Amino acid sequence: MFHNPEDVRWFKPVEVWSKCGRRGRIKEPVGTHGAMKCILNGVLQQHDTLCMSLFKRTYPRWPEKWFPMTDA
Repeated sequence: MFHNPEDVRWFKPVEVWSKCGRRGRIKEPVGTHGAMKCILNGVLQQHDTLCMSLFKRTYPRWPEKWFPMTDA
């Protein structure tokens, strides 16, 4: 899901969910290639997919210098 442990730590506050209805959180990164441990509210099935809603991600600040916000 991720490429390095820093990415795992960045998205740690975001809830993960599976297509079969399990919900949980990221516990910690494992190794150096973006693997992670997750705590879920049940056993994850072999055919299940782990997902994350990225609409909660924090975006960088708007560059006011180049694109000023004007009140119309």
